Amino acid sequence: MNSAIQERNESPVQEGFEQILGHLDAARQRSGRAGVLAIAGCRSGDGATFVLRALAKRLAKRSRRGVLQADCADLILASHLNPGELLDQCSFTRDAGLWLLSSPDRCFRFAEASGESDVQSAMMVLRSRFDYILLDCGAVNVSGGIWQVAPFVDDVFLVVAAGETTREQVGYAQRIIVQSGAHLTGCILNKRTYPLPNVIHRLLH
Repeated sequence: MNSAIQERNESPVQEGFEQILGHLDAARQRSGRAGVLAIAGCRSGDGATFVLRALAKRLAKRSRRGVLQADCADLILASHLNPGELLDQCSFTRDAGLWLLSSPDRCFRFAEASGESDVQSAMMVLRSRFDYILLDCGAVNVSGGIWQVAPFVDDVFLVVAAGETTREQVGYAQRIIVQSGAHLTGCILNKRTYPLPNVIHRLLH
C-alpha cells in the first residue's frame, strides 16, 4: 500500500520534471548552444536548491558534455579567473555527468571581487564546456543573485512552497525577476502533498 501511495505521489513530480526537461532540450537544440537555467525561490525555505539539484541530476543523465551546477555567488566570485583557472574550479560530483562550480574566493566578501568580475566572459567559457549550466539564485527577497546573472540566463523557474508561500510573495518575486531583465519561464510548486487541480496548475505556468 505504501509503495502504491508513493508511486502516485511521485508520478506528478516526474511528469512535471519531464515537461521542464523537454522544454530545455528543445530550446538548446534550437539555439545550438549550452542552456543556462536559473532557479530562484520566492523566499528562504521554498526549496530552490532542492529543485535545482533534482533537475540537474535528471539533465545529467541525458547530457553528452555534462551539466554544471553553480551558486550565483560562486559564479560571480570565480568570474575574474582566466579560462583555465575557471574550469579548474569545476569538479565531478558523485552523480555521473554532473559537475559543481566552487570559488577559491569564497572566504572573501562579495564586494571585494565584484569589481574584477567578468560574468560574460566566464559564461562563454562555461557554455563551451557544458551542455547545461544551472544557477542557484536563492530567494529573491534576500539574494541579489538574479540581478547579476539575468543578462546571461535563458530561463528562470520560480519555486513556490505549497501551503507556505503567499500569493503576495509570489507576485513580488515575479516582479523582481521581470525587473531584472530575466525571462520568467514558469513556476514550480514544491512541497505539495495533495492533488493539484488543473485550473491551479494552469495559473502557475
